[in-house]
Amino acid sequence: MEEYLREKKSGKRDLPKQPYILALRDGGHITRCFIVIEYQALAVHSVKKAFDLLHKSFYVFDLQYPQPLEALYGFVDLLHDSSACVANSVREKFNLLFQ
Repeated sequence: MEEYLREKKSGKRDLPKQPYILALRDGGHITRCFIVIEYQALAVHSVKKAFDLLHKSFYVFDLQYPQPLEALYGFVDLLHDSSACVANSVREKFNLLFQ
């Protein structure tokens, strides 16, 4: 995985824009899951938690959703309580990310 992230950072790999989920699998089963932000992989317990952190990271770091995924994230925004997802201060945003 470290080599994968180094290649991404150096531009040798044409990979998704950040942040994104990186899942390692053995056969058909996901064995480890990470959220990658600024070429740093943060291990998470499950794909569900990874997606939750990924979604929140767009708010925390004030990023725009990737254009091909705007509809998906828009739908997720509707599912989340907007008052819980959209915080006004940086401290509130970091608290949301690391809950």
